[in-house]
Amino acid sequence: MRRSHLIALFSCAAILFTAGCGNGGTGASPAAGADADIDRGATLSMGWMLPPPVMDPHATASIVGAFPYLSLVYDRLVRVDTTRADGQAFSPMVAESWEFSDGGMVLTFHLRDDAKFHDGAPVDAAAVKWSLERAKTKANSTVAMELDGIDRVEAPDANTVVLHLTAPRSDVLYWLSTLAGAIVNPAASDGDLSLATAGSGPYELESLKVGDRASFTRYGGYWDEDAQNMAKIEIVGIVDDQARMNALQSGQLDAGITKVTQYTEAVKLQERNGFGLTDTDRSAWYAMYMNIGHPALADVRVRQAMNLAIDRQSISDALLNGQCDPTSQPLQEGVMGHDPDSADRYGYDIDAAKRLLREAGYENGFELNVLTLAGVRTSDGVAVAIKDQLAKVGIELNLQQRDLSQAVVQWRAGDADGFQYTHPALADPGATMEDIYTGWLYPTKLPTDIAEVFAKPLDSNLGPAQREAALTAASRSASENAVELFVCAIPTQYAYNQNVTGLDRMSPPTSGGAFDLRNVAVTGGQ
Repeated sequence: MRRSHLIALFSCAAILFTAGCGNGGTGASPAAGADADIDRGATLSMGWMLPPPVMDPHATASIVGAFPYLSLVYDRLVRVDTTRADGQAFSPMVAESWEFSDGGMVLTFHLRDDAKFHDGAPVDAAAVKWSLERAKTKANSTVAMELDGIDRVEAPDANTVVLHLTAPRSDVLYWLSTLAGAIVNPAASDGDLSLATAGSGPYELESLKVGDRASFTRYGGYWDEDAQNMAKIEIVGIVDDQARMNALQSGQLDAGITKVTQYTEAVKLQERNGFGLTDTDRSAWYAMYMNIGHPALADVRVRQAMNLAIDRQSISDALLNGQCDPTSQPLQEGVMGHDPDSADRYGYDIDAAKRLLREAGYENGFELNVLTLAGVRTSDGVAVAIKDQLAKVGIELNLQQRDLSQAVVQWRAGDADGFQYTHPALADPGATMEDIYTGWLYPTKLPTDIAEVFAKPLDSNLGPAQREAALTAASRSASENAVELFVCAIPTQYAYNQNVTGLDRMSPPTSGGAFDLRNVAVTGGQ
């Protein structure tokens, strides 16, 4: 299964470029729980960096950018849950349980019987079937390819949904946890959901100011009261990072995402205003994508040499407040499949880099045309640092600034040798490996033997131990083969009024700042 919509994945990465950088010890927000003094009559004002999108979950330009808004309104069959003690990635939502059968070709969901749409209609198997078919066939669907692993959907009874798959792929669960799997009320038929909603989630859309903010009120008939701790939620889309920080400082926002270059200011906010700071994860990473269709980059020794020529810690210290953890692999520490043996594979070793370049026949160096984002300070700074460091081994980068859409088109067409950008991490590490390296993203396909290693963890017939071993092998292979120039793993940071709890428990399907307010609460009034 591959991401179909360019903007969806790349706006996730764009979010990551503005994601905050923090320290796990700066005061993680406590989880909302039974012992907390939760004010269920409170309103939470949350700052996000993107304004409200089209409200139709199957037609939004970015299922990542839209997730904070629409996850409040639309339930899915399953949800990502990083807080589970058993290490499983998914928890029940509308589906109480599920199982693969027929060699992984069939996925059966057993639905809860108390879920209702906001108009009171039951969320039954027929409604789920209709919604999934809508997502796959709707004329302007932006999520159809996310569900291309589903061949057909059956609803044999009111509480059973059966998916017949095109291959035994475990990542179908992941895509169903995103807005691609959002369950829309069939009563909406083909009505326009641009400014309205037809969901069954814990909140209902109360008001929408396009380009500004959206507010939501608690739905009284929801099956899980613990998922709707506030009476009202307002999400304010503030594109300008400083304006968002100012709104936090002035009390206009109770919580909000902060930018990597704002770490010092966020710490001051904590010290002076009694705010808390929390990191949600460090599973995404900065990298320079490499087009192995370029003659020099086709040689693994060249790619390894480039990785050895990078002083990752100096980039982190100089540009990212020392908060970006140097990395040599795609699956970061704390993610299933992280390979300890690859953790420090590419230390800073100029002599070794030059030796590999000589062996490959490039002792005199070569030039690469590399895309970077115009107007994004972090992107530009990291790209310039990479350029300066590679120049020491004779590799010259011609940096070409482009806006996001131009860069995507040019890179995908193979009209550049590299692209300095960010890799978001998906909640399913197998989907991360497959989607990033063997999907539409790279203009030149990887060798078949490498691609097969990356695809193996997606086999739903693998047991837990087998899958972890396959993931570790995939991350190790990516590192050994230097499929890109790895830099460092970046955290996502939120600043919050200390009445806000549970921000450390947010589990959106994709890293990079998109939040899930299901476990968030406000205590002690406001």
